[in-house]
Amino acid sequence: GAWEGFSPGNPIEGAEEAASRLVTVRALESTLGVEESDAGRPRIIDDDELESELEDVRTRVNDLDDERSEIDDELREIDERIESARPFAALGLDIDLLSGYDSLTAAVGEGDRGEIEAALEDSEAVEAYELYAEDEYVAAFVYPDVDLEDALVGAAFTEYEIPDLGEGGEATSPEAYIEDLNHRRGQLESNLETVESRLEDLKHEVSGFLLAAEEKLSIEVQKREAPLTFATTENAFVSEGWIPTERVDDLVDTLDARAGDHVEVDELERASYDEDGHAHEHEEIEESGKSGGQSAGGRTAGEPDAVADGGDGEAVADGGRAMSGGSPPVVQDNSAIAKPFEMLVGVINRPRYTEIDPTLILFL
Repeated sequence: GAWEGFSPGNPIEGAEEAASRLVTVRALESTLGVEESDAGRPRIIDDDELESELEDVRTRVNDLDDERSEIDDELREIDERIESARPFAALGLDIDLLSGYDSLTAAVGEGDRGEIEAALEDSEAVEAYELYAEDEYVAAFVYPDVDLEDALVGAAFTEYEIPDLGEGGEATSPEAYIEDLNHRRGQLESNLETVESRLEDLKHEVSGFLLAAEEKLSIEVQKREAPLTFATTENAFVSEGWIPTERVDDLVDTLDARAGDHVEVDELERASYDEDGHAHEHEEIEESGKSGGQSAGGRTAGEPDAVADGGDGEAVADGGRAMSGGSPPVVQDNSAIAKPFEMLVGVINRPRYTEIDPTLILFL
């Protein structure tokens, strides 16, 4: 901590489990594309409901997502196989004619026919050859069986791998091969539409639960991890932060109701901001240490809205001082579509009131 003799606190038991569940919920929301607008009617869930329903939703979402991933993988593979067969289709060569020779080298690739022909003419190892060309594609049949890479030294030629037609051993034209693949592609695209439709239905079914679970777990994680932001000793702790001035009384009353005289609240500084977000008034609080339902720092009605409970304050009446030397953080108010980027902004450094919130810029 910033004070000598203090150290950060430890999270409350259960923080790790709650954080893990929160990660799971947010991952499921991401998979389904759940947004705040999908919440529907407000819903409150208890711990037992959260545990049982979350596991059921996780299983259903993951099963459909795995099925979708498998289809996507096969579609990508089919696209690659179609692309690998296009040069052979352009040349009009049956794929089975390009392999299985004892004394002949056959290859298809991309290159300049003139350069390839000149290289084969100059090669002492080549006795005869035949070339077929279409656009940039070239098929070479060379006698005898030679190392074509050595024979084509000086010529630009990129050899293609001959497509694997699978089992059967029947002669298949590249056109028929591509047609079969396109047929399979159509089947997979139909299956993919079905899976995505089921995921969309599931999204509408569980979005309310997931958003309620996220809210519940977010609060739980914040509570259980709160000690990490506290400065602690063996017998006491100090927590410092900023809140709107009008909420100071509520804070004091709530803490007094929960902890009585075991807790003390000091209001260290107030800062007021104009409509452009620039500080125009700073006020250090000379009275402090009030609790028991009284307004910390003796705040009176009619004072301007401000942010309290931390900051650059110097020593106050009882010798207290602010631990952190910062200004109040900005209240981020972005549209729902840009809200996920607020977390990224927070990871880097949350802006202060006098700074521009860059969330929308990161979103763009």
